[in-house]
Amino acid sequence: MGSLAQELEDVDRLLAEAMGSADIARADESVLLDVVRVLGSVQRRLDGAVVAVMERIVERDQCERDGRLSTRAGCRDAAELLRRTLLADGPASRRYVTAAGAMHREVDITSGAPLPGKFPELAAALADGCCPWAGSWHVRSR
Repeated sequence: MGSLAQELEDVDRLLAEAMGSADIARADESVLLDVVRVLGSVQRRLDGAVVAVMERIVERDQCERDGRLSTRAGCRDAAELLRRTLLADGPASRRYVTAAGAMHREVDITSGAPLPGKFPELAAALADGCCPWAGSWHVRSR
């Protein structure tokens, strides 16, 4: 088993091959609907994965400026790091970072166990890839 990045690169390659060999122009309506349904599932799972990774990056950026991952990558903050690496626009990057902050779980200082997050149902839906509005969430911090 390879690294997570290698496994995801394999998934990316498989998706590129599947779309490259598909004849979308000649597909009938049922095929098009099935493809869109599956692509929606893939997109939701990707959104959840990006939020999970951004949660770790945001957490690691909670230190002095020189120790931040985003600073070492040459970025102002986690949103800029995501914008540059994901090639996303600024508002989309900020939404991912905001969602990551909303999913964050603090750790109990006595036991080291993770405490419940602010939005546990949303975190579970994102992790499962079943959140139907994942790409356009508008989570607001309280």
